[in-house]
Amino acid sequence: MKETEKLIIRKKQPVVTRHKALLAYLLDKDIIKEGEYKWIEHATINDVEGRDVIGVLPLQLCAYAKSITEVPLKLTPEMRGKELTFEEVEKVAGKPIQYIVREKDSSDGVDYYLGILEGYTDEEYELAYKYYSHNEIATEDWKDFAEIAKARTVYMDIMNCLYGMFDIYTIENKGWREFIIVSCKPDDVSVSLVYEDETETKNIKLQNDFNRASVLKFVNDLIEMCL
Repeated sequence: MKETEKLIIRKKQPVVTRHKALLAYLLDKDIIKEGEYKWIEHATINDVEGRDVIGVLPLQLCAYAKSITEVPLKLTPEMRGKELTFEEVEKVAGKPIQYIVREKDSSDGVDYYLGILEGYTDEEYELAYKYYSHNEIATEDWKDFAEIAKARTVYMDIMNCLYGMFDIYTIENKGWREFIIVSCKPDDVSVSLVYEDETETKNIKLQNDFNRASVLKFVNDLIEMCL
């Protein structure tokens, strides 16, 4: 290997299922791609921690995963408890649904949400805004299911963090009469504080485009405003 070359090791996406037919369905629908996934029948924390997982997990493991994407199966009573064929899976499979599960811990506070927001890259913020601008629906020009799934995950995570911070500041009243969430959409995020004595009102608004720099500036302004 030349000195200028870099060795890039990409971790494969965990797919947790006992059903070979479901695995074949995921491949057939381009939800996963050949050579880019790891099939796991019984997952552990090490398998899913910090990863975007496809399949079904108990809630305790979901909380360790970055996200969990489920393909819901509307099984008939006759289908339960037996190995399904590809045709049966295709008949009962619904649209993939992504979930973000977090263990509630009051000690996390603002730093927890800030850490998540700082962890996403510029490209992931762009993907989240693309998802929002498509009105949360894959249009005809966006058929990459894996990209849509990731975009929705990032979008929901970012917005949940903003709402989580707003909840903390709403509950932890520090001398103001009102904490007003004026708006919380990716292209219009703004809050307002009105102090008890009404002598001062503070307002901050997400400036410029919805991207990593502008969101992090907004949340840091929010933290400073609420001190």
